[in-house]
Amino acid sequence: GGSYTYFNYSPATNDAGELVVLAGQTIYRVTPGALTRLAQTTDAVSGVSGTYQSFPTPPRINATGQVLFAAVAGSGSQFIASPSSTISLAFSGNTPIQNAAGRLSTPYFVGDINASGTVFYVGSRKPDPSASAIEGAFSYSNGVLRMIANRGDVVPGTGGETISNVLQRRDANDAGYVAFTASTDSRSHLVVHDGTQLVRYLSTGTALPGGGQ
Repeated sequence: GGSYTYFNYSPATNDAGELVVLAGQTIYRVTPGALTRLAQTTDAVSGVSGTYQSFPTPPRINATGQVLFAAVAGSGSQFIASPSSTISLAFSGNTPIQNAAGRLSTPYFVGDINASGTVFYVGSRKPDPSASAIEGAFSYSNGVLRMIANRGDVVPGTGGETISNVLQRRDANDAGYVAFTASTDSRSHLVVHDGTQLVRYLSTGTALPGGGQ
């Protein structure tokens, strides 16, 4: 029962015309003539003791109708909701990283999901329990979490400048390319991970066609 009181963020849509939206403390899938509740605070969370506490950012939807949403639950987690179920995707301090030491440490609540269901997001990891968290960009596909960029990595084409901060502005396409901004000590860079390596596209201070920077 009841009615909507507000929509927290802009809705997301796919080419099939499906929408997902966070309204109050509930995430809905919306199609013409149909409304499906995907998750709500007070719902039990699979794999975590307790319930969803909040949804801090807007959900995303891919071409096949899979929905990615962030949820505060337990120590902070990301989840992917398919049309039929909700599956735990990443848990802070519990998810092994295939190509890096340590575990995730409080994922940031930002992410993208492409048509194949691969998820890209910015988070941090601890190489060991006593170490400081190291920021990076990660991908998750078929049960495997991988690091694709890490604080301290060299930005290609900069003469050795290393990443000091991976910013939350990012986007991913269906071919598996993920673009994001990364800062070094002296400037910011627009970089792309093409599935195998980082490629620098632009940097602040780059000369623009026709003049300017």
